[in-house]
Amino acid sequence: MFDNFYKFDSLYIEAKNVEEIEYDFLLGQQIYRVLHIINGKIKTIKKYTFKDLMVMGLGLFENEISTIEGEAFVNLSRLEEISLGKNKITRLSPDSFVKLPRLKNFDIINNRISKIQKEFFEFLKNESVLICLQYNAIEVLDPGAFVGSTTKHVQIDLRHNEIECVPSGFFQGRRFESVDLRDNKIGKFSGNFFRENVDIQLLYLNFNPLEEEILEELTGWAKENNVSLTCSIDSDGHYYLETSVVLLIAALILTILIV
Repeated sequence: MFDNFYKFDSLYIEAKNVEEIEYDFLLGQQIYRVLHIINGKIKTIKKYTFKDLMVMGLGLFENEISTIEGEAFVNLSRLEEISLGKNKITRLSPDSFVKLPRLKNFDIINNRISKIQKEFFEFLKNESVLICLQYNAIEVLDPGAFVGSTTKHVQIDLRHNEIECVPSGFFQGRRFESVDLRDNKIGKFSGNFFRENVDIQLLYLNFNPLEEEILEELTGWAKENNVSLTCSIDSDGHYYLETSVVLLIAALILTILIV
């Protein structure tokens, strides 16, 4: 693509009718901050397409990507963000992402992923990560999705999917600063879920078909684990207040009575 050696701070490519990216199209080029290849007809990200680059941000949104081959993203030592939103991806394999030690923002919103399988997030090694998976077709969360990942602090957005059950084990082994499960089909939690000790700061469950009995058990579990919780009482859209907000209101009322 480039006949000479260039150094770029950022490179934005409006792909239009481009259907394929050659694996060596950036050979010899240096891009230090952002590379965006958007609005094209790219269907497959082949092995070694993005290898040994110095970019900090990589955007491939609004293409037609359905397949990402193994080792498509390799040895990107400075990469902090990948955006794969608005494509046609149905499945991800962790071996597509190799040696991305600083990746902290993984955005794959608005695709067609149906399952978060075991070791799905194995490639996430940065201490803190933001995972954006809203507007997919996710039905299943495998309890071992984070197996192999060394990340310690997670924010995960799973809004607007098809999740029906929250499995035990999924939230074990790290701190979840926020978990957003709004607008799913969650009606139950697996048998051992409420017996687990978890480290979740904020949990959003609004707009799910939760029965009142489950909500009561969920509220008690949230208090025991210091989880700030918002969720629906029923499908009509009535809500519990966040447990932390309830405690604050109670404290204010008590203060007023004392005064």
